[in-house]
Amino acid sequence: MKYYCDRSIRCTYCSFAQPARKPLPELSPTELKVAQHVRNGLQTKEVADRMHTSVSTVENHRQAIRRKLGARKAGLSLEVVLRYYEFRA
Repeated sequence: MKYYCDRSIRCTYCSFAQPARKPLPELSPTELKVAQHVRNGLQTKEVADRMHTSVSTVENHRQAIRRKLGARKAGLSLEVVLRYYEFRA
């Protein structure tokens, strides 16, 4: 069931109104840790420092996460994309 969003009236449902969280696709344990740090707002260098690894390794993991989430569009923040996914412990 789809609803439309007319900006001149109250929006009943639209794609940018509190979407349900999706389960994360299959990520490696390291990718999951990187994703959690990024989702919490840490920059690549901060993630590398916390995980005791290089910045380029974290960048590679970020690229792999983007690929698995289908979030390859330039200018799209990985932090924002990750907010739409449910993290399970």
